[in-house]
This record gives sequence, C-alpha cells and structure tokens, in this order.
Amino acid sequence: MNLHTHRRLYGVSRSKEEKSLVARTAGMDYAISVLHDDNKLNLGDRSYIFQGGTMTINNDAGGSENVPWCFEYGEADWKSGSGFNLKLIKTRGDVLADPVIKPVGRVDCTTGEGLDDA
Repeated sequence: MNLHTHRRLYGVSRSKEEKSLVARTAGMDYAISVLHDDNKLNLGDRSYIFQGGTMTINNDAGGSENVPWCFEYGEADWKSGSGFNLKLIKTRGDVLADPVIKPVGRVDCTTGEGLDDA
C-alpha cells in the first residue's frame, strides 16, 4: 500500500503543500495519459533539453573554449520516477570521487545529439 492509499483509507489529513503536490501530480498523469492513449492522440513521449553547465574543449586554433552542455529530461523519465535532479547529477559526474565518476548523458544544446562524455 502506498502512502496516498494509506492516507485515504485511514483519514490522515494532508498539509496545504501536500494537497497541491498531489493535485499537480494527478494533473500531469492525466495530461500524459490523454496524449498517449491509443483512443485519443496517441503521441510519443516528449523530451526536453536543459542546459546543465559548460565544459572546456580544445579548438582548432590550438586554444580552448568553454561550451555549454545540456541533458534531456522528458515524460518517460518522469513516468519512470527518475528525478530531474538525479538526471542532472549523472550528467555532471564527479571528478573528486575515487574512482572518478564520468558524466553520462550529455547532449549538444542545439542539436540534441550525444556528446563524447569527457
């Protein structure tokens, strides 16, 4: 039994913030179900591209420059329970960890194509 079912069955009251969160989540579930229902619009999952930071790359002139990198987060991530912040953390990596955790899932901010994770 999940927390929402428990509260409904046993009459536990929710705070104003919890009620707002439940309403937004239920609204998103409904909107996504309408978009993807075979009897309605039958659309695929949408993904969005967010800028995550910048990285230094070597350019053709022998110098280096900072370029932005992005990551994708979309309806499939949201439905699977993968949090936005968790996805962002994975794309950042951690150079201070032992062993180093390489970034995973960076994409070009303009084209959305995968970048060689450095």
